[in-house]
Amino acid sequence: MNYDIDNWYTVLNKLADKYESMASSSDDDDELKTFILKFKSELKIHSLTKLNRWLGYIQDRLIAAELTTVKDERNFTRPYFKFYLQEV
Repeated sequence: MNYDIDNWYTVLNKLADKYESMASSSDDDDELKTFILKFKSELKIHSLTKLNRWLGYIQDRLIAAELTTVKDERNFTRPYFKFYLQEV
């Protein structure tokens, strides 16, 4: 698969910004807020495979906290990842 890795990191960072904002609206999940900050600061250190797992973890925690839904996240992220998924 040939894709622009820097663009993938840009997408992950943009999503992390969104999720950081969402988590900030929750007063009781400092662990998630800390995890998102770690995710953002270590974007270029870890493999995309690991970062995608971390992204799923963040999304799961936000869904569990009822700050978003699976449907909302699928619809929001689909345009960002669609062109990569077409290559699979």
